[in-house]
Order: sequence, then C-alpha cells, then structure tokens
Amino acid sequence: YLSGNRLMAVSEGVFDHLVNLQKLYLSENQLQALPARICDKLIKLTILSLHINYLQALPAEMFD
Repeated sequence: YLSGNRLMAVSEGVFDHLVNLQKLYLSENQLQALPARICDKLIKLTILSLHINYLQALPAEMFD
C-alpha cells in the first residue's frame, strides 16, 4: 500500500521488477501525472487504485 503518503510523482520503471504484483494502491496522494508505461511489466495486476489524487487524465497507452 502506497496510499496516503503524499507522493507527488512516480518514476518510470519503478514497479517493473514487481512482476507478480496483483494490487497497487496509490490513492490519497498528490499525483498529477503517471508514466505512460507504469503497468507494462505488471502482468498480474488486477487492482489499480488512484482515487483522491490530482490526476486530470490517464495516458492512453497506459494499458496497452
């Protein structure tokens, strides 16, 4: 859980080594944008929680 940590940014590739990650909670932070390829290596991800952030939109290629 990374919720409620006042994160302002997430670096490209920061989760790449977590290939078995199923749930990623980034809610209740201060995120304004996400890297376009944040989920590329997260092939088992089923839950991505982003509520209560400052995101205007998600990159179109985020889930390609």
